[in-house]
Amino acid sequence: MDDVDVTEFLRPFENRRTSPQLMQRFFADFQIGDAAALGTDPEILSLLQKPQDLAPLLSELKSGLVQNRAFVRLMAATGENLPRESPASQGAVGDLVYQGLNYLKLLNVLTLHLEINQDVLRALLRGRITQVIFAEIPYKDFFEEAKCKGVYWGVHLYNGAAGELVCRESVAQLLHANILMAVVSEGLGPRCVGAGDENASCGYLLAEQVAKHGLDAISSEWREIYHSWNVAFILNSPCPNMDAAKVAATALLLPALIDASSGDKWLQRRAISLLLVVISNFHPDSSLNLVSEVSDSMPFAAPRLKTWGQANRGAVHEAGLPTSHDRGAALREMTRLTRQARAMTRFLNALRSFDSKLDLTIEEKQACAMELAARWQEISNL
Repeated sequence: MDDVDVTEFLRPFENRRTSPQLMQRFFADFQIGDAAALGTDPEILSLLQKPQDLAPLLSELKSGLVQNRAFVRLMAATGENLPRESPASQGAVGDLVYQGLNYLKLLNVLTLHLEINQDVLRALLRGRITQVIFAEIPYKDFFEEAKCKGVYWGVHLYNGAAGELVCRESVAQLLHANILMAVVSEGLGPRCVGAGDENASCGYLLAEQVAKHGLDAISSEWREIYHSWNVAFILNSPCPNMDAAKVAATALLLPALIDASSGDKWLQRRAISLLLVVISNFHPDSSLNLVSEVSDSMPFAAPRLKTWGQANRGAVHEAGLPTSHDRGAALREMTRLTRQARAMTRFLNALRSFDSKLDLTIEEKQACAMELAARWQEISNL
């Protein structure tokens, strides 16, 4: 993808402004209460009340996308073969992109605000967010429940004012578990039908890097490929509300993530934003709930998803990230995958055993998160 490709794709939105109505809807979807809970931050209040130019956000997106190795490979592989879209299809795409840009803008501001204002994040974790995660989401499968609860505990692995990691080893272990949840879900479920095994095996290689090198594996190249792999994973989801999935997928394009100065900072921002995203995806009252029955305005074709998965796998090897350059790492060669699926079931049981430990201090919850990380290390090594 070159700058011209990105510019042409985003050009229709350069003169548009944000929608306060959409912002208010998404803010409610995050289930974080009223604006007072966020310290009445003026930037957040402004987004909820006044239209703002999208041009600065689009400029940040362009600079990030043209540097992403996996996206470049994807556009090179599909750009000349994309079918012409009808005016109706173009309108549906435009509407979804506009929703995604508003979602992206609000989520980016919230993420940076909560990163800096740890006291506000702590207040949220003691209140509404905990209630949502443990009492209000009717989980449909292991992936939903383990993802939500794993992210909830992981967010606690940062100390107060400095926002530094409490324990890098624990964060790396929970990140490893988080990625493998998606790999198992994609590789053994209906997602594999659409995209083949390439995308799932790309996630496996990303997880393997974390298992081998800890948080030192999270280089800028690793992060770029992670973003593309995870977007492809979301868009290859068999969920009923694919329009909501497309909007939620924009969370991987946060300028806060693309511009993070280190792997540690990236992971903290990813944890905060992901906590909000999973709430908006799985809470039954959210307009972006993935399991709500809606018509899909623009389905993704299986060949395009397969090409995306291949681009992600190719980018992993081009970046030299696999443990072995000669290793195919196709799912059929992953003898550990079934064992990892069983490990995920045991890890979900471990997560559930902490459901009663919610009335604790932040420091005590940090200790719980480190204990969960240690449990995962034991489970994954069996």
